[in-house]
This record gives sequence, C-alpha cells and structure tokens, in this order.
Amino acid sequence: MLNNGVSLINKALEVTSQILDWNKIEIFANLIMLVQNMLGKYEFRGPALEVLHALIDKGMDIQNKILLILQSQILNILAKFDENEEDQEFFEIVDESVFFVLKSGR
Repeated sequence: MLNNGVSLINKALEVTSQILDWNKIEIFANLIMLVQNMLGKYEFRGPALEVLHALIDKGMDIQNKILLILQSQILNILAKFDENEEDQEFFEIVDESVFFVLKSGR
C-alpha cells in the first residue's frame, strides 16, 4: 500500500510539472513549499525537481528565477547528496535545470 502512495504522489508531481506551462503561475503560489519538502525525500525528489524546473521555465526574468532557486533551498539539499548510481537521474535533471537557467540569463 505504501508503494501506491509514493507512486500517486510522484504522478501528481509529474502532472503538476506538465500543467504549469499552460496555467497562470499565481495558481501555484504555495507550490514552492511543497517542492522544498519533496526535494528532501529520496522517493519524491526527481518529480519534485521537475516541478521546480517547470516553475523556473515559466516566463519570468532571471532575477526571479534565481530567487526561486534560492527559496527552494535546492542548493542546501544538493549539498547533502553523494553522487552515486542511484542519484544519477536526479543529478541529470539538476544539470538540465541549471543549464536552462544559465542559458535564459543571456
């Protein structure tokens, strides 16, 4: 039963990351706290990072994107992880997100 709950939460995070693109960001005002909590949990951090990526991808200026990254405390969360095979997919998502932010700042 616990696996079903994890799967359901991950699916909800995945759907959220997909619908962010075509909805007003104001609808998701409280989402950053949820993402912050989920990033700290191994079983949810991949989909949670996808939500953070979708938020950052939303049409905002670079200063707001950096502020969002800082508010999410993703840097503190990343500092706690060791890069190992289990974390490879997570770090690939982090890499894509960082690349996107840097690219959009030009």
